[in-house]
Amino acid sequence: MSAMIRLMWKEYRALRGLWLALAIFGLVCDAMVFFFTDSLQERLPGIFGFAGVLPTGFALGAGAMLFALEREDATYELLRCLPTTSPRVFAAKVFTALIGSLLLGFLLVAVALGDMRAMAAWPNIDHSILTGPLGYVLIYALLVVQGLGWSVFFSLQSSRPLLAALLGAIGASSCIGLVHGATENLGLAKLGGTWDSPTMHLLATLAIWSADVWLGSRWLRARRAKRQSRSEGEKAMKRLLWQEWRGSRRMLLVVVALGVFVPVALWPLFIPLTVLGFALLGASTFLSDQERRQFRFFAERGVSPRRLWFSRQLFWGGAALSLAAVLFLAERLWASLVLASPNEAERLLKLTGWVFEPLNYLVWVALAFAAGQACSMFLQSGVLAATLGVVFAGLLAGWMALIHALDIGLWWSVAPLAAALFAATWLRSNDWLVERHTWRSWAPAILAPLATFAALLVAVPAYRVWEIPAPVMALEISPRPKPSAEAAFAASRLQRLCESFSSPSSAGLGANYEALRPLYHPANSTLEAKELEWLKDNEETLKRVISVLDELPRDATIAGGAPRSSPHLGFDAIGAMILRYGQMAERDGHLNEAWRRYQAVFKLAAFAWPENGVRGEFFGDSLVTAAAMQLMRWGAQKGQTDANLRTAIAALRQSEAADPPLAEIAMNEYREYVEIIDAAVARPDESDPPLRFFAKWAPWEIARLRRLYRYEASRNVHDARPLDKSLAGLADQMIDWTSERNIASESTFWRTSPMPPLIEISVLAPGRLSAVCCRRAAQLVLAVEAWILEHGAPPKKLDELRGTYFDSLPLDPYTFNHRTFEWFPWGLSAPVKYHSTAWSTTDSAAKLAAGTPFIYGASGGNHTERATLERLGRRSADE
Repeated sequence: MSAMIRLMWKEYRALRGLWLALAIFGLVCDAMVFFFTDSLQERLPGIFGFAGVLPTGFALGAGAMLFALEREDATYELLRCLPTTSPRVFAAKVFTALIGSLLLGFLLVAVALGDMRAMAAWPNIDHSILTGPLGYVLIYALLVVQGLGWSVFFSLQSSRPLLAALLGAIGASSCIGLVHGATENLGLAKLGGTWDSPTMHLLATLAIWSADVWLGSRWLRARRAKRQSRSEGEKAMKRLLWQEWRGSRRMLLVVVALGVFVPVALWPLFIPLTVLGFALLGASTFLSDQERRQFRFFAERGVSPRRLWFSRQLFWGGAALSLAAVLFLAERLWASLVLASPNEAERLLKLTGWVFEPLNYLVWVALAFAAGQACSMFLQSGVLAATLGVVFAGLLAGWMALIHALDIGLWWSVAPLAAALFAATWLRSNDWLVERHTWRSWAPAILAPLATFAALLVAVPAYRVWEIPAPVMALEISPRPKPSAEAAFAASRLQRLCESFSSPSSAGLGANYEALRPLYHPANSTLEAKELEWLKDNEETLKRVISVLDELPRDATIAGGAPRSSPHLGFDAIGAMILRYGQMAERDGHLNEAWRRYQAVFKLAAFAWPENGVRGEFFGDSLVTAAAMQLMRWGAQKGQTDANLRTAIAALRQSEAADPPLAEIAMNEYREYVEIIDAAVARPDESDPPLRFFAKWAPWEIARLRRLYRYEASRNVHDARPLDKSLAGLADQMIDWTSERNIASESTFWRTSPMPPLIEISVLAPGRLSAVCCRRAAQLVLAVEAWILEHGAPPKKLDELRGTYFDSLPLDPYTFNHRTFEWFPWGLSAPVKYHSTAWSTTDSAAKLAAGTPFIYGASGGNHTERATLERLGRRSADE
């Protein structure tokens, strides 16, 4: 222990000048901070900043002096003569530098202790003001250790302290930049808290200190004899290259010709077959040396195994790069010809063309060549090495294709395999040349690629799971409510009735008849003969369906036992036919019966909406929109009564109040997919093939799928809640309900998943807005019709309807400030054509005759459209 203390005392005497200079400078800087700042909140960041920066500078300077100064002062040989060891000297030097950095930091922090104590006594103090600077000190401590590690590394290699300090600063700053770039730009940031910047800095620090410990433990050992001069080494390398050329030039020409001819001749498989040439060149790397064990010639003459290894890699690797350049130009030419004349080859090019992106192509070439050269050294038979080299290269190319399909960075998931295979032959070269075959001689060469591939088999699944971002908000799936016995019975009865409809194809309507969209436009309200025929054939079933819907309990939903669709018609088409059935009653003058049938459509929508996820939202919105549009025409029929209109207005208001929120729809869809995943895990043999495979053999993909659905569902719920709040009138204005999304990455997430993505709220919102808008507009139209029945003329303003029909007027859901609809009681002074893509499937525009009263929705505040209508609007009935 006394020897250790004496060594540390020696280092203290060497470093105290630098320590005192930085300590005095730091205290002067702290004094300036005290002088130029008034508040404690402004003072602390500056003091803690100096307490972190100056110890980092001391660590860089001290680390550079620890070992380089020994050579500069010619004391290195003296240390070697002392009765001590390299690890002890290394530990004494490093501990002295670390203690000096720590004391310097404590000295500079101590200046602020009084301020921190004074701030802690303040009432209602925000403790983040105190803990924030301390957090920076912890980060600075990590940087101190990293900076010391880099400066020590270069000090061990150099005899100039200043050069070591500069190189240490460059190395530390470059490492920090690379860690930040890898975290932010190369995909590691998607892994969340597992690979954040502090963790990456810690890994980099451990790596540099591992190198320092290894070099420091050997620092005092005697140096090797002087190596050959550079000129002698260059001559030896040239002789080895010339010898390989003379012995292998024919093999080289044959392999290169084969590597060009086979891919070009079999041009549809051009890109996959490029592996052949690179693998064969790799398999030929040590072929001439393996034949008749000619490598003994080099062993007997003392040729360096590593120089021999490098010469073979340089010769055959250069040939592989030349072949790669030829194939690259051929692929560019082939691609231009394919794109000029599209055919089946173009599809293959799009599928595999990613290989010829420059960085991917380099990895592709290196991987195939590395597989071949590994087989060339480990297998003496040239035929066996070539065969297994091609097979091995093909397997690695398949791994690379899989990694590309999963959109994982090739730089960390594929390139290390090539590096490990090169490292395996480099580690084996010494023992290979002297024919040493013990397990210790084989272990490093075998463990290098095996450990790399094992690490990738762990890292890739972990990355697949943790590349999915954390959910935007917490989600909790509530259990499905169990329907009452009455609701279940009604639902099953409705199911049987829906299954008893005759096929619409029997009436010439088509097997998947969709009658909704023609209803959206007033011009398409005429019943066709084939529709009347189908309605009459199924009239008894329609009556019973309407009767069941009239008596349907409020808690009856699809979850209560009804199917998502009948064998012939979906619920959307059934609702459309009920609407047509109401039109038939309306045509015959039975307005009350028509209203009963229209009301059944709203009940059918309410029945199918809540528990049917996105599908229920789509046809629920469609049914409500179509029924509301039809009610506007129903309210203007002759023989209409005020009581009927008031009843319809109240029913429409209640219908909107019962609409499930979009956030609930998003959660229901999420719950459906979670139930599918749970069922696949519980009973994999009964699930679809992709889920069956993942549930049995790739559980991390199931975990990734759960995380992905949770992330997307949290996005949808987050986006839906502001819109629900706005539609409910709880917000002062329409909220921007589309959150910021990384569309490119999200589409990639789903592209590599076995199940479909969730439907975004941006897709559902237009249908919901259309349904709400039409239903509110229908209330206003019916109220206007009732006003006309009572007063004989339409109201001049919609405000006149307050009190009689509405407590407050329905709001236009498309406006951003919750405006009411606009009313043109005397229409326009000229006829206009209008067209709405939400309500019409035809390109023909409808015509609004001059003088026709109408209600106008702002549609998001189109000021040009509104100004045009106001300019054309009539001011009186006589205008």
